[in-house]
Amino acid sequence: MTIIDELLEKAENAVNGKDKFLMRANYSSHPSNYFSNTFGRAVIFINSIQDKPIPIQICIGSTAGWITGYVFTKGSKIVAELFTTITNIITSQMDQSCERATNLITAIKPYIHYVVLPVGLYAANRFFRFLIPGPHHRSKLDLRDRAVLITGASSGLGRELAICFYRRGAKVILTARSIDKLKELCEELKSLPGVINSNEPVYKYLDITDPNGVVELVSFAINQRIDVLINNAGLSMRGSCKDTPMDVHRQVMEVNYFGHVAITKALLDYIPEDGAIVYISSVQGRIAVPYRSSYSSSKHAAEAFFDCLRTEERFKTQILVVSATYLNTGFGRRALTTEGKPMDMDDLNQANGLTPSYAAECIINALINRNTELILAPLSHRFAIFLLKTSLIRSGKFQFCNSRGYIKINQSKLRRDIEQLRKNITRVTSNRSSVAGDEVNDFLRNNAYLLGGYGAGFLLGYTFA
Repeated sequence: MTIIDELLEKAENAVNGKDKFLMRANYSSHPSNYFSNTFGRAVIFINSIQDKPIPIQICIGSTAGWITGYVFTKGSKIVAELFTTITNIITSQMDQSCERATNLITAIKPYIHYVVLPVGLYAANRFFRFLIPGPHHRSKLDLRDRAVLITGASSGLGRELAICFYRRGAKVILTARSIDKLKELCEELKSLPGVINSNEPVYKYLDITDPNGVVELVSFAINQRIDVLINNAGLSMRGSCKDTPMDVHRQVMEVNYFGHVAITKALLDYIPEDGAIVYISSVQGRIAVPYRSSYSSSKHAAEAFFDCLRTEERFKTQILVVSATYLNTGFGRRALTTEGKPMDMDDLNQANGLTPSYAAECIINALINRNTELILAPLSHRFAIFLLKTSLIRSGKFQFCNSRGYIKINQSKLRRDIEQLRKNITRVTSNRSSVAGDEVNDFLRNNAYLLGGYGAGFLLGYTFA
């Protein structure tokens, strides 16, 4: 057996659920698996019809269409008649004592849809959320004795996160460039009043732009695992697009994007399926504001990376992206100027921002509840994010398929792709054309007969009903 045959066989096993080559988890116990399998079998059945003679295709299509049209029309009539009957019964039983109630119903009737619509949309959202597999189906995350690695833990939000995790009994692993501050933080954690945590806090020097330091993080994986990875380290910048030199752009990207990507890739195999990855982003990772081009670009890029990571393979692992507003952490004082030097000046917006302790509590609550997105911002910022979406349709599609990270694998399509790949490999190795034009024409023509018969059958069923 050649290498190509082995890969194709492994892919087929993955599609049939015999291997975890493409899917990390088996959702056979989840209700959505029933629907996906049923749909897959239906698609396979339709593909098998393409090999039948044309009269049989038309017959099958028209029969299916007739049944669908008849059942749909008849069912609609039955529902309408049932509704009319119930309405007549209720109306006939009303007397003078119900006149006030009738008047009240008549008065509020024009406004009922204002209530029914949002309630119905919320119910539909919860229902589809139940059907879709993902980390939200897991029980709440228990942080006790969990190994939690935090980057940028020496100050600000990272420091408050370390305190909150340690209070909840986690094994905290603190990293930053300031060793002295990390030592002080570890001593403070061990002396917190009223906290019982037998796990010794650990600290390590880390410059996330140093590839060697990132690789060494693997040695800190407790029992070959890091349960929670907090990507918190960051660097801000102030300057216009025109005046910001390329070396400053690259410096910001190295910290805010490449550094976190490198850490996540290095530790990905050590994070269990019931673990979590958290990326501390910014509202500016969703909307662009003036004089923040480097910072906003790096946050946009990092958010896209973690969104892609969800959609590719991490079906069960929780990946939480936190879009935070201004925090009162002194982060702005360390922001770079166009000359690549710290501003060393307070930012009024950040001075009036959220406290890091409050932000840390919100982040941990979202983590415990298995959320995959947290917009930590006031209503005005949330509204700005909503307005700057290109369209409601695009926004909804992105949130459903990408931001949430749920992709339903079409097994029948994968089988067809694998079979087509096998045929193409055979044609290439035998010096034949990889694509035959008559196959495409046959495919379109066969589907046209089937769909044409279905449409005609549907109209016939509607007429009979």
